[in-house]
Amino acid sequence: MLAWLQENWAWFQPALLIGGGYLVGALLPLLPFLGLKGLGKQCGIGGVIVGAVVWGMNSILHRLSVVPAEHSGWVLGLIVVCLTVLGVTGLVVWARTRAPGASATAPLNSTPVPQTSGAGGPLQTGDGAMVNYNAPVTHGATPEQLAALLSEKDKQLAAQAKQAGVTEGMIIGLARHRPGSDATNVDQALRDLEYLVGLAINVQTGAARTGNEDALIAEVLRRVAAKTGAGDFAGALREIDGGLADVERRDTDERAARQRERETLHQEGIQVAILSNDIDAAAERMEALAGAREPGDRPAWTQAFRAEWDRYYEEGRDKGVNISLELAIALARRMLASARNADERGNAGNLLGNALFTLGERESGTSLLEDAVAAYRAALQERTRDRVPLDWATTQNNLGTALSTLGERESGTARLEEAVAAYRAALQEWKRDRVPLDWAMTQNNLGNALSALGARESGTALLEEAVAAYRAALQEYTRDRVPLNWATSYGNQGVALSLLGARTGDRAKAEAGLRQIVAAFETLRDGGHAVFAKYYEAQIPIGRAALAGIGEKGRP
Repeated sequence: MLAWLQENWAWFQPALLIGGGYLVGALLPLLPFLGLKGLGKQCGIGGVIVGAVVWGMNSILHRLSVVPAEHSGWVLGLIVVCLTVLGVTGLVVWARTRAPGASATAPLNSTPVPQTSGAGGPLQTGDGAMVNYNAPVTHGATPEQLAALLSEKDKQLAAQAKQAGVTEGMIIGLARHRPGSDATNVDQALRDLEYLVGLAINVQTGAARTGNEDALIAEVLRRVAAKTGAGDFAGALREIDGGLADVERRDTDERAARQRERETLHQEGIQVAILSNDIDAAAERMEALAGAREPGDRPAWTQAFRAEWDRYYEEGRDKGVNISLELAIALARRMLASARNADERGNAGNLLGNALFTLGERESGTSLLEDAVAAYRAALQERTRDRVPLDWATTQNNLGTALSTLGERESGTARLEEAVAAYRAALQEWKRDRVPLDWAMTQNNLGNALSALGARESGTALLEEAVAAYRAALQEYTRDRVPLNWATSYGNQGVALSLLGARTGDRAKAEAGLRQIVAAFETLRDGGHAVFAKYYEAQIPIGRAALAGIGEKGRP
């Protein structure tokens, strides 16, 4: 073999170098992707350089006859040995750099160090989420007092909680974990705590509610109940997500059963998120639930999602549950975020304003009411009068209501004047012959704003305008048709008449005003509308005092 190489060296030597150089040159661009760095890369390059230098020197020495022809084989051997050693070294280094676990850039101290807290400190969940049951109390009563008040107020709920395994400690923890919107409003705190305890009962009994065919779900719900009972809400949500992942892996022939399981887990996740006071997470899961029910690229605009908004808004408005209104706000924001056109943006903005206003009306501050005003104004940029006149009028009326409520809390008159302008704008499209009840509602609202303005001014013009607006509303708000609306407009007109009579010394107006206030109170009281009746009951002594200040034939 060596003799054959010596005989054919003239053509084999350059072919060997060119072929080897071509092979190495073709592999060099792949080295960074193969992980060959440092010495491995240098050996590959060095093999070509050394091989070329040795071949060149051998050719020069041979042409100059420095090396006898019989020694050319040794020179060739040296070239082969050099290239072989360098090539093998490069392969070894490359193999080591590709070995499992090898990394030239491994970070120092990469093992996570868990945080701990001292005795009595916050509980820590598996992923670091903190549930501080020892946080400062923000209610007018301590968490322990709230738990005791709830047990006394609703013995049936307390018995259900005990039977479901919702301990007194868990109820106290929920009272501490849920900050109240008003530090002195114990009644509001009790309503919210009652709502949370109901959710906790649902979570703790979730496994018992499933059938025998839902053994997987029952097991997941048992773990969820255990983690929730320990205050590990994040861990409970992970269990739910794990259950959802298991459901997705089930056989496609069981799609109907899997759909039911998905909805069960989503609903459970919503309740756990609410218990953990993560309203945004609950809204996100509601959107996921809507997507599971009605597949599509925008679950926030499905009928199922809108139905959830309606449910939570009406529950918060009619039952006084602030948590439900917070959920309605979060749902409306998700609708607004995925809106694609002016109609959707205007609709979502109006819904957002409604939820913000209803919640802001209950709070002593003005931030939520100001947010509602901003939401309505933004919606009016999309709901233009020339394009959707009736929707524009709806939002103008809603804007007027938010501005009027803000104005009643402020000492100036600017907000009330803006409210009057908004109501009058709505009446440009809400005509009596077109939408009679909407027209009457706006007339009543206009009367309220004018009456509030008139009460702050010394004249009588605004009060007389208010009386006229109420009179217009009563043309459609008849007692036999809509008794509740009739009573409120009739009573509101009575308040304005009473004040007007006191200012002008008109005893007849003061007497008429007092009669109307009493009639409104009795109608609402007998109709079971205690909240509205309470307002007119408070106006009765004011009306009597105004009448007493007027002589038998008028003011002297």
